[in-house]
Amino acid sequence: MVLDLPGAIFGQSDVRETEIAETKTKYWTCTGHNFVTETPTLKAYTYSLVSGFVRADENTVSFVAPIFLPHGATITAIIVHGSVSDESYILRRTLISSNVSSNVASGFVNFNTENTTLVNSIVDNANYAYRVYTTSLDNGDQIYGVKITYTI
Repeated sequence: MVLDLPGAIFGQSDVRETEIAETKTKYWTCTGHNFVTETPTLKAYTYSLVSGFVRADENTVSFVAPIFLPHGATITAIIVHGSVSDESYILRRTLISSNVSSNVASGFVNFNTENTTLVNSIVDNANYAYRVYTTSLDNGDQIYGVKITYTI
């Protein structure tokens, strides 16, 4: 929209309206099906096709899941839901040109606990890939899913 101002008020012959974008909170989720073991072994995990979880079928099984968020989004929180609260997770990013990783979350937090203490929280898909990594789960432990809260 252009407003024509008579007499070029303030030295301008027109004033252009600028749209102010509203920041919106959005969510990205996935089920346990997105997780794979860090070091696959025979029968180290089971996927539930009905419920969507993944279960460790041995002790010391670590899992990882890729995260796909829009470029420029600001991650504000992450939580991994599971059957236990004594195992932990972290959100990490990997520089795709050199395979060097860094934390997005400030450190590991327990399952079923939301982490809002984030560093490197602006998604940079031009340079990084993102993933959630778990500590080693015990036999029978389940991952139900992940929820990431972000703004854009």
